[in-house]
Parts: sequence; C-alpha cells; structure tokens
Amino acid sequence: MENETISQPYPGLRPFNTHEKEIYCGRSKQIDTLKQKLMKNKLIAIVGPSGSGKSSLINAGLIPEVEKDAFTIIAVRPKNTPLQSLAESLYDCFRWECDQKQITPESIKEMLEHSFLGLIEFFKSIKLSDNHKTLIIIDQFEEILRYVPQPDGNSEASAFVYVLEKTIMTASLPLYFVISIRSDNIGDCMKFFDLSEMVTHNIFLIPKLYPREYREIIKGPLSHESFKDITVMKPELVNRIISDLSNKQDQLPILQHALWLMWHQQQNNDTIVFDIQRYSDIGGLKFCINKNADAIFNGLKDNQKIIAEKIFKSLINADRNREDSRRPMVDIDAIACELELFSIEDISEVITFFCNEQCYFLKTEIKNNSRSTKKGNDFFRYVEISHECIIRQWHRLNQWREEEIEAIKIFELLLERVAENRKNKNGFVRLDDYNLDKANNWIQDNKPNKYWARRYNNQIIEMGAKDVFFNDVIAFIQTSNQARQDERHKESQKQERIKTITKRAIMGTIVGLVFVVITLSLMYYQSKKYHNLSYEYCLLQATLNIKVNKFNKADKLLKKTTEIDDKVTLSRKFSKHLIQWYIHSVAISPVHQQRILLTNTIITSRCCYISGQNVLLSGTKNGTILWFDLEKNIITKTRKAHDKPIINLIIHPANEWFISASNDGIIKQWSLKTDELLNQWCYHDDKLALDPVDTQFQDTNDSNQIFFVNDKKTVFLCKMTDDARYMAYGSEDAIVIRNIHNNLLLKNIIYAESTINDIDLFYKNDQLNLAIADNESLYLWQFGNKSLFSRFTEPVLNIAVSNNNNIYGATRQSIYILENNFFSLEIAPLPDTISQLYVDQYENVIAVTTGKTIYVNNMQKDYQKIFDKHDFSVAGIVLAANRILSVDNQGTINTWIPDSQLWQKQKTDEIPSAIALSADHNTLFAAGTNGVLKTLSCNNLEIIKQANLTDPIHEIKVSRDNQRLALKMARQVIIVDTGFTPLFDIGRHDFEDICFMPHTNQLAALHANGKLSLCDSTSIQTVQIKNLNRDIFEEQMTTFDIHPDGTQFTMASSIGYVYLISYPERVVLHAIQVSSKAIKKVTYGKSGQNILCINEDDDIIMINLSSPENFSSLTFIDHQAKVLSAGFLHDSQHIVSVDQNRKIHFWDLKTRSELFHIDLPVEPSSDDDSVIDFAYHCKDYHHCIFTVALRNKTIVHYLYDTDDMPGRLEK
Repeated sequence: MENETISQPYPGLRPFNTHEKEIYCGRSKQIDTLKQKLMKNKLIAIVGPSGSGKSSLINAGLIPEVEKDAFTIIAVRPKNTPLQSLAESLYDCFRWECDQKQITPESIKEMLEHSFLGLIEFFKSIKLSDNHKTLIIIDQFEEILRYVPQPDGNSEASAFVYVLEKTIMTASLPLYFVISIRSDNIGDCMKFFDLSEMVTHNIFLIPKLYPREYREIIKGPLSHESFKDITVMKPELVNRIISDLSNKQDQLPILQHALWLMWHQQQNNDTIVFDIQRYSDIGGLKFCINKNADAIFNGLKDNQKIIAEKIFKSLINADRNREDSRRPMVDIDAIACELELFSIEDISEVITFFCNEQCYFLKTEIKNNSRSTKKGNDFFRYVEISHECIIRQWHRLNQWREEEIEAIKIFELLLERVAENRKNKNGFVRLDDYNLDKANNWIQDNKPNKYWARRYNNQIIEMGAKDVFFNDVIAFIQTSNQARQDERHKESQKQERIKTITKRAIMGTIVGLVFVVITLSLMYYQSKKYHNLSYEYCLLQATLNIKVNKFNKADKLLKKTTEIDDKVTLSRKFSKHLIQWYIHSVAISPVHQQRILLTNTIITSRCCYISGQNVLLSGTKNGTILWFDLEKNIITKTRKAHDKPIINLIIHPANEWFISASNDGIIKQWSLKTDELLNQWCYHDDKLALDPVDTQFQDTNDSNQIFFVNDKKTVFLCKMTDDARYMAYGSEDAIVIRNIHNNLLLKNIIYAESTINDIDLFYKNDQLNLAIADNESLYLWQFGNKSLFSRFTEPVLNIAVSNNNNIYGATRQSIYILENNFFSLEIAPLPDTISQLYVDQYENVIAVTTGKTIYVNNMQKDYQKIFDKHDFSVAGIVLAANRILSVDNQGTINTWIPDSQLWQKQKTDEIPSAIALSADHNTLFAAGTNGVLKTLSCNNLEIIKQANLTDPIHEIKVSRDNQRLALKMARQVIIVDTGFTPLFDIGRHDFEDICFMPHTNQLAALHANGKLSLCDSTSIQTVQIKNLNRDIFEEQMTTFDIHPDGTQFTMASSIGYVYLISYPERVVLHAIQVSSKAIKKVTYGKSGQNILCINEDDDIIMINLSSPENFSSLTFIDHQAKVLSAGFLHDSQHIVSVDQNRKIHFWDLKTRSELFHIDLPVEPSSDDDSVIDFAYHCKDYHHCIFTVALRNKTIVHYLYDTDDMPGRLEK
C-alpha cells in the first residue's frame, strides 16, 4: 500500500485510501485525539452522520498512525453475514499461520459460533508473539443494527456482537477495536445492552468542520509535491465554495466530488486551474452530482438506460421510513436474475460506466472465485451505491426511488389480497377495477419477476403472508382479469351479489385492522411508558444531551423519573440531582412566556420595546407592524407599513418616534403618539443622489473615498446611534449615513472591498464611528477616514458594540472581541451557526443561532448561559432594563434574566498556593505563594481574617473538629489554631504528606522511609510500621490517608504499592500493587469502604476493602490533561476530579461514565490560568462545596445545594 502513488489530489465520492494520507487534510487534531483514545481504551466507536468522513478518518488518518507502531490491521465489513465476514478477514490476514495450523475460514467461523470467546481462542491457536498488536476495524457497523430487525440470541448478528463484547471485556491480548456507526443508528445499540454501554463510554463524535478546516481540505492536497507545480487554485473560488457550503448533510462528499470533477476534466492539461468559471461549468456544489450523473446516463444506449434504471432501483431501499436509503453490497447475480432479458456481460458494461475513472457512483467488491462480472483479471461479485448523497442529489435516481416505493406498495397490496382470498370462506374475490388497473400497469411498467420479489421477503413475513409467493400474485392478477371479463357478460343480479360479498370482506378487513391498531397502540403505550420511566435510560440520555447543549431536552428526561424517585436508591437520585444542579445553573429558564396569536403571519424582524407602555413592536413578513401589550397579552393595534418584509425596527430613546425598514430599502419614521408618518427615505434614491456608481477602485487621501464592490443580491441593513441623531443604512455593497435631526445626508458613501454582512453605528471619543463587517475584514469608518481593524480567513457575519465601546464580531460559529485594534478569540465556538448578535448594558454578549438556541456570554463575569426554550427560529431579541425578551417567528415571547448562580469568584493579591475547607461548610482557608494565609466565608468569599507568614505554604490540612490547621511548607510543618496562633512547630523534616487523626486530632506526618510522626500540641513521636517489607533502595512512600473511624490508614509508594495498615497496632494487613508507576494521591470514601488512588499516568484506581485484592481500574477516557486531584463524593458511588485542562468532572461509578463536566471560568487577560489546588467537601446528599485555586490569582467557589431544587432528596 505504501508503494502506491497518489495520482489525483481529490478522491471524489469514494473514501480516502491509506496511501493517500499525505493529501488527507483538515483532520490532524482529530487524528491525534483518536489515536490517544484508542491506545488508552482499546475500543473506539467513531460516530457521525452520513457524509461526515468516518471511513476516510480511519483509512487515511488512523491506520497510517497505528502502522507506525507495527500494528496488524484487519478490516471487516459485516454485511448480512458478520461472523462469516470476520472469519474470512482473519484468515486472509493470518493465512500463513492458519495454513500451518490447518485452520480454515470454516473452522474459524465454527470457533466464533461455538463460544463468545472464540475470537480469543483463535488468536491463542495461531500463537502470535506477546507484543504483536492487532487492530480490528469494523466499518459500517450499522449494517448489523439496520439489516437485522430482531437481533435475538440465535441470530448471527447477535452472536457477532456478543463475541465482540466478551472479547473487549475479557481479552488480555493486545487487541484493539475501531467501529464506525452512523449517528442516526446510534439508538439501535440499545438492542444490545452491553454494546450500548461500551459505545457510550468509548464514543468519538466526528466534529463539525470550521471554515478554516474547509480551506485546508480545499487547498491542502494541491501543496503535495505531485501537484504543486501543475495546479492553480484561485482564492476567489475558495471563498465562493466556503460561502456555498451549508450545514446540510452531504457537504463533505459533494465538495470532494466537485473538486475531483474540476481536476478530472483538465487532467490532460499542462496546468490545471481551479476557478469560478470551471466551478460553474460543473454545476457548483448544488448540482455537480446531478449534472455529472445525467451526463453519463444520457450517453448510454436505450437498452443500457433500461439496465441502468434496474440496477439503481435494486441498490436502493424503497422505504420512506428509513434514513439509510441504499442497500449494502448487492450480489450481481441477483441483479442479473431480475434482468432476465439481458446478459451478465450487458449488466457488467453498464456498471463499468458508473464506476470507472469518470465517476465513482457505484462501488464493487472483487472475489477471485466468483463466476460473476469480470473486471480486468478478477471478478466483482457485489455492487452498491458508493454514497447516499448520490440518491439525494441525483434527481433522476430520486424519481426512480419514488417509483420503486409505489411498485412495492402495489406488490404489498397484492400479497395482502392473495392472503385474504386464501382465508375467505366465500370463495375467490378478485381485485377491484382500480387496483386491478394499477396491478396491470405495475406488470407493464416494472416487468417484475420472482427474483425482484425476493428482495422484499421481510415485508412479506411482517404482513403475515409468508406462504404467498410471486407466482401466486401473478396468478391472482390473471385470475382477476379473467373474472372481470366474465363479470361483464353476466347479469346485473350476479354483479350485485359479488359487490355485496366484496363489501362484507372489506368490512371484515377494516374491523380486523382496527382491532390490530387498537391492540398495537395499547402495547406501544405500555412499552413507551416503561421505557420513558427507566431511570438509568433517562440518566444516560440526559447526560448525552448535556454534551451537545440540549439542556431543555435533558431536563424533560429527568422530570419523567419523578414518579419513581421513591423506588430507586439515594445514590441514583444523587446522580439525577447533580445533573439537575448543573442544568439549572447553566441553562436559563423563562420567568414568563406569552404568545402572540397570529393568523398566517410570520414575525421576521428584530423587535423593539416601548418601555413606558410595556408594549412590544414586531415586524412581519407581509410588512405589517404589530403592537402587543405585554401586560394584557393581546394585540392592541396593527399597521400595514410596508409592501415587503420588515427587517428592522428602531425606537427613539425617549419614545417619541420609531423607525421601520423593509428589505427593499424603504425606511419610514413614525410618531408613537399620533401614529402618523413623519418621514420616508429610499436607500437607492439616496445613494444615487450622493454619487453615481463608480466602477473603478480609488485609493486617495480624499474623505470621499469610494471602494468598488461587485453588485450582488441586496441584503438591507439599518442601524441608529443610541441618541437617535444619526442613522446608517444600505446594502451589501455600500452604506449611507443620515442626520435624522436635520434630515440631511452626510456627503460620503461608504463602500467596502467585499460583501457587507453587518454594520453598527456608535460614538467613540465624541466622534461618530461606523463599524463595517464584510466577508474578509472589519473596518472602522470615522467621517471619511477608513481604517482596517482585522482581516479574517472566514466572513464576519454579525457585529455589535457595547455601551463601553467594546466591539464584538461573530463569524459562522465563533464570537471575537476587539482588543488593541485586533480581534482575539474569547468565546469557544458554538455548535450552531450564529444568526444575530447583541450586547446588553451588563456586557452580556447574546448570540442567537439557527438552531433556535440563545447563548449568553459575559467576558467580565466569565460565564456562559444557554436558553433553548424556543420551538421555532428566533426572530428578534429585546434588551429591557433588567430582563431580556426573545421572540420567535411564530409569536412566542419568552422573558428571561441571564444571571449566573453556579459559582462565585474571588480575586487575590497573590498567586494561591494551597486551599482547604472546614468540615462544617462555613470556612475556606487559602494560602499564597508570598506566605499570606486567609480565612474566607464560604457563603460570599469575603475575607474574615488574614496573617502574613515568612515562608510559602504548600499544603493546608484542617482537623476534624475544625479547631486546628496544619501548614506544610518546604521543609517545615507548623500547627496553628483557626485564629492563626502558633501551637506547635514540628521542626524541619522532609515529610511527604500530613493528615489529622479523626478522634484525637493528632497530626500524622509521613516520612519517605515509611515512618510516621504523631504530633500533638506539645510533643512529637516517630513510630515504625512493624511488618513493612520494602526495598529501601527503590521504594519511597509518597502519600497516605486515614480511615474515617481511625482504625486503619493506607500508604502508597513510588512503585505503585498500596499498604493497608491497622491502627494503633501499625501492622500491614494487605500490600497491593495497583500500578507500575508512583501513586501520587490516596483517599478514603466517607464510609471507609473504598479507597481511591491516582498514579503518575493519571489512572484512577478504586480499591474495595471488602475484597481489596480485586481492585478495578477506572481510567476515564474524557480526561485530556493531567489529573490534579480526585475523590469520592458523599456516598462513594460518585467521583469528582480536576485536570489541568481546567475542567471539573463528575463521574458515576455504577455506569463508569461522566455525568457532566464544568469548565472553569476564563480570565481574558491572563497568561496562565492553570489549576493550583482543589478542595471539596460533601456534608450530605444535599450540600457540597467545590473550590479551585487558579494561578491567575483567582479562587472559584461552587455551591451544590438542593434546597431550592424540585424533588429534594429524602434525608
């Protein structure tokens, strides 16, 4: 594979191959993350929608990386016989070893069928070396889930999944697994319980691509040495393609096909040019596949067109209820049987037209021992449509699919009627005339045969007509035709009798169907009720929804469990309440919801608020303005103001008048008192009056600079200064400014170099400023002086200016803030496209997205809130004095307040070095690197007391009675009371760790040699562990903790041992090696039944004291950085951990999965905001405190309190 050359920079509709890794661009970060996860977890489920690039990520991304580590790669395509496919793949990969052991594919399959550990038995039987690493890739895993409707215990699909599950759970061999699943099939994993858990814990979601990554995908392959000297990529084409890309499905494969087409059409040229003209010639992204496929089809002969239609119809799923609309790898013999009038050679020729170098619409699979269609020196036996986007993009194929669906409906009707006739005791009942005509047309148009009918055996079985065959259907049609001919010659009395019989049969059928529908509805209701009330299912689904910011949906799932809260343990309710605490803290709930009753009207514009009257003004698509009284909840007035949709409404700050603007460039000024029209302006007239269109680019020092821009489709913009003195308005190419007070235009027309997307008008330093965002840059215009602020690689679509003159810009999914005349990224990318941007008086940045979600970010207070209560697209936002109103285009008004209750923050004068919490939840102790020691209130983080010590404090421990503090410094430990009065100085020792005894409040200090020093207020005693056998040259003690009842303590060492020691006997009870690396932290759970350890590899390991030798490794895949600290929460069934990526993770031990994680707040101007220390304390199931000290002189404090939450836990 490595010797294969790269002949083209773009693969088109097929996935990238392994040898094309050098031209596989835009996914480097995902490849690194994927490999790290695989090395750590041995199983990765790559999940993404159709067309997201899963196969390419595996072929050209993951496989080349793992091949560097001498992996053996086994690729398996399950199809309908997954065990057989796996057996053949294993034999092909290890043919030499199998032949030596006389192992055949049939014997491998018998191993897999005989035992769920058959895969492990196979690898043991071929006796590979211990360090031989094997990666098994199961691509398109959804084929097992989609094409086996009922995976019972006897099916091959079930056996395959169970073999996979048992191998992953029990195998000690170096076996690694990668499976790829379509995201719309991920729910089908619920058919296999263990599989569902495995996928959930090892999922890798294919992320969306950003414009900069699309640029790399477009331009990157051409920098390869084979193409860089013969290709030219025009920058304007790159911008055009990115502009044409949307968030719809299939964009990535369509993009590759379009680029491939432009390459293919010029591959014989000396220089291959990618420009807009050639892009338009192929039909652009929207029509390139349709145009290419039609060109190939129209080039066929008439009989070949018939064959092509039959081939493609046999390769699609003619079922509107299925997302996946193509069939996997269809046997060409089956197609040949359906096309009885044509030979295999004829079929082969047509298939070749659609899978040769001109396109990649069909994909074939080669088998050496097949009698089927020949291709070169080999044969290809199976064929399938290479990608589902072809079905969606090729209009002709879509039409064929609709015809096939109609043909199946007729066939199913005929099957049903044949089955009814067999049960009919009154004799034969022919088809009625309408359906008989349809049946005759079906035979004439489709020419079906028994092989065509075999494709739909599942439907026959599901209908209960499993004994009805195709020949029976044809005979039934023929008999019906004969019966109709006979009826036309019989007497009217006999015709009436036949009609009566037919009516009775139909009525019986209807009654039966009604009974079946009612029965199935009741069964479905009971099943759905049980399913929705499944506690674990709701917790799992809520967790998954949180990960994609679907807080409203997650909250609804958790509320479904309320009625069975009393039937589950407190631990499970604790999981639920932790999730609810996070949801209620991050997601915004409306304080009030109203509805404007609309009749065939859609709200389109940004609304405005008349504060003195408590009235909301809304513009509509038909040009009408609505006055909605928020107190009375009614529309009080309407006015037909414009002929075109209203795009903006702006109100005078003193409520004297308001401005309305429509998308045809008409602006009107209305009196709020009399409703009369005060003024009317037209942008196009104003532009023409100021300056005729100049077609040349000018760059002079004159204040009347004109910047030419190509004429494009008009998108009208209108903004006004806060004092209502000036108004700017215009289209995508130019902006004019008017003084509203004297009704005069400023003499300048402001042109841009690229498409204008948004503007904002404001004062800065008593000067009028106009900010302009276009597809490439952001400019600031100040009475004719234009300056460049920042140039972007992606368009700035929205801008907003705050009261403090901070300028915010939004690209497709990111928000930037202007600092020192350039934009810096301050807010993490949003999952949806940003459609509107606002900034309120509190510096809250409000982003409205096309996904009907509103994100609120505050850069000063460092929080992000999410509002997702709208069911329709948000039309506008109203910023009131202390609240925000959001209005969707169907008239729903939500009133909400973007406050933040999740955490508190305290800035310090020094860098924190250590923190600790008192057991009563009242006090926080914090030390700084300069020796300052503070006592702070846990309620508001106010400083209660402060003292200055000489040396920096590295660790603080609090006694169980909250009366003493132990302060660990570089080579000294001192004990003080809570007033910071020194009680005892232990002296200068190299202690590894310190801890207070539970009942005596003595301080225990650990030496590296395993000795303990016990200190009270007056003396120190050093004791030896009696039977501690250790190698003093290799092993050093690193940390320890004391059991909550004081009868035991545990020590950990530098070579991974954990010692359980009785107290006061000081005898080693157990010595357990849980790791080969040093243990850096151990801690007991509150009950003392579990111990948690963290080693230098950042693995989290739990020891159950009921069986201490059976420890379980809890290596959490979501930790992407060094683990700083971890510990049990109240019930020892939940773990909290902090890593150096500034995330607090909450874990559920029952499912061994992450419930959620909290991102610590960002300090915009900080160079280093890494975590210094973490302290937490859970008083009970209802009250917990989590405190983090950051290097940027900040302490962040989180309070978990269920007192104000619904469904409080029972104490």
